[in-house]
Amino acid sequence: MTGTATAGRATAVYVLYGTDHLDLGWLPEGVPVVLVHNDDRLDPATIERPGVQHVACAGNVGFGAGANRALTHVETERVVFLNPDTALAAEHWDALAGAGEDEVVTVPLVEPDGTPTIVSSPYPTPLRLVLAAYRLGRLAPRSGLRGRLLRTRPETRSLQQAWASGAVLSVPTSRFKAVGGFDERYFLYFEDVDLCARLAARFPTMTVRIPALPAGVHGVGGSAAEGPARTRAAAERARSALRYATDRVGDAAPRRRWAWKLAAAAAGRNAAAVAQPPAGPPEVVVVRFGRRRSMGEERRVASWMLLAEEAGIPTTQVDLLAECRSFLPHPEQLLRVISGAAVPESLLWSPRKLRRRIPGGAHAVIFVTSRAFLMDEGATGARIFDYVDRLAVSYEARAAIADNLPARVAYRLLGRAHARVERRAAPPGARRVAAGAEDAAALSAEFVPVLAPPVEPVEAERDVDVLFLGTLDYPPNLAAVRELARHWPAVLAARPGTSGLVAGTRPTPEVIALAADLGWELRPDFPDAAAVYARARVAVAPLRHCAGIQTKVIDAASHGVAQVVYREALAGLPPGFRAVVADESTFADSIVDLLRREELRDELAAAGRWWAIEHLNAPVWAPWLDAAVRAGAGAAPRAVRPRGRPVVTPPSCSPPCPTP
Repeated sequence: MTGTATAGRATAVYVLYGTDHLDLGWLPEGVPVVLVHNDDRLDPATIERPGVQHVACAGNVGFGAGANRALTHVETERVVFLNPDTALAAEHWDALAGAGEDEVVTVPLVEPDGTPTIVSSPYPTPLRLVLAAYRLGRLAPRSGLRGRLLRTRPETRSLQQAWASGAVLSVPTSRFKAVGGFDERYFLYFEDVDLCARLAARFPTMTVRIPALPAGVHGVGGSAAEGPARTRAAAERARSALRYATDRVGDAAPRRRWAWKLAAAAAGRNAAAVAQPPAGPPEVVVVRFGRRRSMGEERRVASWMLLAEEAGIPTTQVDLLAECRSFLPHPEQLLRVISGAAVPESLLWSPRKLRRRIPGGAHAVIFVTSRAFLMDEGATGARIFDYVDRLAVSYEARAAIADNLPARVAYRLLGRAHARVERRAAPPGARRVAAGAEDAAALSAEFVPVLAPPVEPVEAERDVDVLFLGTLDYPPNLAAVRELARHWPAVLAARPGTSGLVAGTRPTPEVIALAADLGWELRPDFPDAAAVYARARVAVAPLRHCAGIQTKVIDAASHGVAQVVYREALAGLPPGFRAVVADESTFADSIVDLLRREELRDELAAAGRWWAIEHLNAPVWAPWLDAAVRAGAGAAPRAVRPRGRPVVTPPSCSPPCPTP
């Protein structure tokens, strides 16, 4: 049966929402067409085909309800429901319209990139819904996965065993009406599963057939591809899964009801997790891992808090190790670590506790470092995944300089685990950021630096020639102290009497011994870093093993101290930063030269201070955070000029910096 022979046997029904253009040219002449409009985006005047009937709905009533509204205009033996983002051919229509009374028919489909789309699948079981809710689908039997993939190929199965996708669905009109059409409680998703289940229960002999045809094209998710639309789609999927599981509780045999109740509880958990963003003023939640000895994390969290303060956005913190500690690894998190979706450190906190700690009014959640990432699909509001720097590179660097085998092995294993997570894409709609320009480029993230707010100069005598400041048990800093010690004899030979100051918390016995041997002043504790910087003529950063933006470098700049650094210490900074860049052969000479040239020191100190004000000041970046939070709240962005401070142009860097 071909062409005009099948034209009058079925009616084509499209439910439209967010549709700009609809191609009906593939349908043979004489095919009745009903277009159900869930919005007014598609102008009926653009449809040139004669005889098309238009049904206008009072707003978006959903797919199932919209399809039901077309029934009063269907007088043919079959009704064929079609997604507007499918591209088919006349041969597909012949198979859909020419089916028998006992058949539900769909056709093979692929995505625009050629990836097959599953158009028929076994009915969801309680186990599958639970696995999906807790993201444990990797535990599903492999035979089940293979069976689902096979259902993209031509076959005929009992409708009691498998359902057919509503993307392209041909159903006998009389039987569709006999079961009451689609259940309108399903706004989106699972309405096709539920329909097939009810048809199979009412008409046990029915089958679902995929004919042997070339695949059509289905632009999957086109209407809910990004941002809030994707969030709404995820919420509807979760709610529909909950509805489906709840309905099955009453239909199942008594011995199976407990399983469906468990599935309903799991689906309800997902539905709650992807609830729509609440109304009210924007609010930011900063989630941190909570290692108090981690100065980098402390500084990054302080930067986010300062940005939120500048933008006038209420902010709260969640400390995972203090508030969400897990003394036994959570199964969900363990599987995420095994699959490469989370880092091993995340086993120390509970995702369930974290979800409870995120306030319902939060319009943005900022996860600081991959140790704190919670990659929930469909979570509401803006989600900012702050890698800070490439911890995989940092761990590899620590492995290279570790002084014992167990530490080297541990660091390498952590580095590989972090590399897997860093390669993994963030959930749809989330934003990836990094604090270093080079790391941002490597991670395909946005560059948002650690801030170095302007500081008032401290009046003090500059009585120290060379300063190194940093956490003194951190392996890269420890290696830098060793580098400085190696160059120190050459500095003294060229400039006898040169003084040195090493400042920072938790100095190791090795650092204490080096300071004593080389005559350095050691300051393990100091109440005010500004007073320490005010004493120094030159700050140094002989860092070889580092990742991200170096706070010791930007702090020295903001305090107006000229610097001599290794090139690796500047990798996280955008272009334009002024310092003396030396290598292993010129480092000592560069220190001595800068100490002898007071005019150059003053010039570099002033340039560094101005660079920090222009590039690392909160007013520069507050508009970026404000725009991200307001997008999560569904509000329009606004011009932010906090506390009357002038907004300066953000730095040019790679990748491009956000525009305030």
